[in-house]
Amino acid sequence: MNDCGICILVIGKQEHGDSVITEALKRKGHLIKAVPGTQEALEVIEEEACGLVLFNIGEPKTADLELVAKLRVRHSFEDLPIVVVTDRADRNLIVRMLEIGANDYILRPLSTSISLSRIENQLRVRQAIQVLQRDRKTMRETLNSIPDFIFRVSREGTILDLTSGAHGEKIRISPDMVGRNIADALPREIGETVTAFLDKGLEVGSLEVYRSPVVSTDAEAFAEMRLVSCHGHQAVCIVHDA
Repeated sequence: MNDCGICILVIGKQEHGDSVITEALKRKGHLIKAVPGTQEALEVIEEEACGLVLFNIGEPKTADLELVAKLRVRHSFEDLPIVVVTDRADRNLIVRMLEIGANDYILRPLSTSISLSRIENQLRVRQAIQVLQRDRKTMRETLNSIPDFIFRVSREGTILDLTSGAHGEKIRISPDMVGRNIADALPREIGETVTAFLDKGLEVGSLEVYRSPVVSTDAEAFAEMRLVSCHGHQAVCIVHDA
């Protein structure tokens, strides 16, 4: 897998089978940081960028549950996966751990191949989500750099999302437009044009280009609007200052 060389925090006492797992993870290039208890774990998390937690639990204590809850409040599921290792096939305990923030669990006696697969699955998910987040951030930055007003609207006319770019200077744009109907949120000329396009049935693959004056809060601007259907039940609109 590609997500190698991360710091894996191991909490609690390890049995023989556990050490086999951690040695296998070391051979894959991961750094293993072991701590005896919950307080030390919190200190390490604050100081180091850990990528996954292996939490060894024998007889569960309140502090164990509290630690999982604290870690989940501070870190998202994809940012810090938590895998609980326990020798108690206690359904209530497992459900409780998953409810308060654990990503997965492994029961002792451990199978090396199964345990490694489940741990690496969590690392793959973590890596995939982080890549997706970076791509979305790049796409958002790209859209914000375009001097156009871009928005997506449902068949019913509800604004689903928007990017104002530089065009927001002439057409007053605000995040609270999302969730509102175009007839209420946008200048009349834009709302009527988009509504007419939606009423035509949102033919898949169709592209319509309109030129018309757009009255903003301050002045009249001449704009070009490009409308294209998206999945047959939504439309994407680009309003360009012409």
